[in-house]
Amino acid sequence: MKHYIAHILRCFVLFAFVVASTACSSVATPSSSVATPTTESIRVALVLSGSAADGGWGSAGVEGLRKLRDLHGAEIDYTEVSAYTGAEELPDDWAQAFKKYAEDGYDIIFAHGRWFDGLIAEISPNYPDVRFVVTGGNGSGPNYASVTLKNEEAGYLLGIIAGMLTKNGKIGVVVGTQLRPVMSTAEAFADGVKAINPNIELYQRVLEDQGPDNPDKHLNNQDGANDVTQELVDEGVDLLFLHATAANIGAIKIAKEHNIPVLNYGKDLTNIAPGIVIANGLQIIPATMEVMLKNYKENSFENKNYLMGLKEGAVDLSPLSVEYIPSDIQEKVKEVEQGLIDGTIKLESQR
Repeated sequence: MKHYIAHILRCFVLFAFVVASTACSSVATPSSSVATPTTESIRVALVLSGSAADGGWGSAGVEGLRKLRDLHGAEIDYTEVSAYTGAEELPDDWAQAFKKYAEDGYDIIFAHGRWFDGLIAEISPNYPDVRFVVTGGNGSGPNYASVTLKNEEAGYLLGIIAGMLTKNGKIGVVVGTQLRPVMSTAEAFADGVKAINPNIELYQRVLEDQGPDNPDKHLNNQDGANDVTQELVDEGVDLLFLHATAANIGAIKIAKEHNIPVLNYGKDLTNIAPGIVIANGLQIIPATMEVMLKNYKENSFENKNYLMGLKEGAVDLSPLSVEYIPSDIQEKVKEVEQGLIDGTIKLESQR
């Protein structure tokens, strides 16, 4: 009996040892389904035509790039290439900038402007491991996407404000180029004005029409819209809508000399002339760039044209002050904004 008990005890000890060994073995072996986290930062580059300090489109792109660094730890860089002029032959430095970033191993390259669409379609297939994004564009390809901003939505809201504010029914409009995204925003502004009062007169100037090869009349020149703004003042306008990138800055100074309120589009320029710049339509480029980086990180980057507007936080208005925009107008703006977001208001000018 003692021998039998001893045998049972030996078997129990052996069994316990085997179970323990198996358990230890299973803990020590990592599961193949668990991904190993990486500490490598994503490398993001931006190529823009013109100046990063233009106070408009270029500045917004660089601001977005820096937010990707500050919020997501991205390694960033940007290059200013020759300004877009509308010429058929593209400047040599455009392609060189993109190729350099791609060959240096950048993960995402933002091409900041619709004018880069054709070039990116041409060169992106040569760098299949790189993701290209054209901000303001509308194309796509095997490894590139584009983001179209619904600028028309914010333009329409500014038109509502202008239509309710004008006293003499004469509003001046200055735009920088005939490019469709710019013109459709101006058209939406006009639609907003006419929705309030179809009898209001609009006086429009397009800088590109003043001489496409004249750098003194260019949207990248801060004084490029000064002359046409003065012309509009002489026409007797009592409000100005500006959508001419860097040239907005000089136009605002002319408006300040004559105490004419400005509705600015592109970036918040209130600080240039408080009380003159009374509302700003904002292209929130950082929000669009964040969406694209997030998609890349989550492996959900789609090679398509993304449409982003008020609903996505890609366009908006700067905060409105009751000192310059009465509360009844602000209520109307909120009502129309909700209609644009939920689709009950549709814009004819929407691309």
